[in-house]
Amino acid sequence: MRIFLDQRKLRETIFNKRITQKDLGIKMGVSVSQVNQIINRGTCSLESLKKLAEALEIDEDSIIKKDLNFTN
Repeated sequence: MRIFLDQRKLRETIFNKRITQKDLGIKMGVSVSQVNQIINRGTCSLESLKKLAEALEIDEDSIIKKDLNFTN
């Protein structure tokens, strides 16, 4: 299952925490490339969401996209 992230809030949180993608990757136990993909795509697995929230010391819900508008 893919989790949709609020990219603006995620980027803002990373900026405010003054953490680099490299350091975030180290804290999450993933590569810088994977961190970059999560940020740029705005989606991740539930497992990655948990790692991301823990690494940023935030609540998971704070970066989940709330208004999903799907069109066919």
